[in-house]
Amino acid sequence: LPVIGALLGVAGGVYYAKEQGMLDGILGPSASSKPDYDAVRKAIADLLEAEDYDDGSYGPLLVRL
Repeated sequence: LPVIGALLGVAGGVYYAKEQGMLDGILGPSASSKPDYDAVRKAIADLLEAEDYDDGSYGPLLVRL
């Protein structure tokens, strides 16, 4: 019985910490926040269009094709 009480206490603490945003650095942002896909597309396009970008792979070249 004490083990069940301890588990419930830990679960309650984790739930409270997650709701308060204390675990965002560990678990990532909450599910309610949506990623900004337009910003990701723009960042990839800017990187592919940069003439001085070369990491030694053929990835950017193949994506351009």
